[in-house]
Amino acid sequence: MSYLILHQISIVLGHFRLQRISFAMESGQTLVILGPSGSGKSALLETIAGFNNPFEGRIELDGENITVLPAEKRELGYVFQNYALFPHLTVEQNIAFGLRKDPDRMHRTAELMNFLGVRPLAKRKTSNLSGGEKQRVALARALARNPKLFLFDEPLSAVDATAREGLRDELRHFLRTLRATSLYVTHDRTEAMVLADILAVIRNGTIRQIGPASEVFTHPVDSWVAQFVGMQVLRPEWVKFLDKDTAQVGIGGSTLIAQVRNLDARQGMVAFQPEDVLVTRSDSQLPAGENTIPLVIGKVVPLGPLVRIDLIGNVSMTALILRRQYFELNLHPGDAVNVRINASDLQLVPEVELETP
Repeated sequence: MSYLILHQISIVLGHFRLQRISFAMESGQTLVILGPSGSGKSALLETIAGFNNPFEGRIELDGENITVLPAEKRELGYVFQNYALFPHLTVEQNIAFGLRKDPDRMHRTAELMNFLGVRPLAKRKTSNLSGGEKQRVALARALARNPKLFLFDEPLSAVDATAREGLRDELRHFLRTLRATSLYVTHDRTEAMVLADILAVIRNGTIRQIGPASEVFTHPVDSWVAQFVGMQVLRPEWVKFLDKDTAQVGIGGSTLIAQVRNLDARQGMVAFQPEDVLVTRSDSQLPAGENTIPLVIGKVVPLGPLVRIDLIGNVSMTALILRRQYFELNLHPGDAVNVRINASDLQLVPEVELETP
């Protein structure tokens, strides 16, 4: 039996509704709930925590039905967006706070401080800590009660971009080391890619897709999920189905082969990752090959080791290539290029209403 099971959970919060949420996860996994603002991510987390009461459905944790169990009896470790540490208490006092009734609390507190590397900060007030130090203290406090499940509510959203990468990697290391079972809410695709074993994409209170993170990021169920996880989405000029798994599509006046994904109807959108767009100069000696569109380089934006190239012509798209490759190909704005997207990287997915990026 799965460690955490949600079955048909529905709640109403004012004008917002979570609709029949179901999923299961195993012990030791991290499930990331990814979605835009207002999609229901935090509401779902709070329902699992016991702060919201569903009007239908069931929640099971470690074989126990906890649907109506009070929040304080669910044995959960909750790490809030701002860590919710007590600024007037020291690191040691914050960690020990949840162990007030434990006669061995100071020994347990010392163990946790050693494990998470905050023992040298024991007497320091948490208001004087860095973001990474606060994260470790929040984890130690959540661990103090031996939780069955960790809940993370966008704990890195208030951290500046420079620090976020290090904190994200450190959190991943801790969760893997602890073999902790965790639910993590975020709107950040990179966080989701780094942390998730299982990924659930949520929109308007409904889970659009759930599965292994690598599957969701490479095989989206529809055009909205594709766009939200960072893929480019284009409407083909025409579609000709070759069989149930393959189709010819017209893009930018060219004929390309695409893989058909979850498409019951005859209408779909093509989706692909910008890093799967291959660019060569039109005047090179290399043959254009299949699945190629002639375009022109528009704006070029350096992104550290990568370069983003905006491509214009009969269709517009973006390529992400290595900076070294950009210079080796001697590319410049205004150059005519051949753009290839391999058939295995081009997908025809069901069309749903998109949102403005």
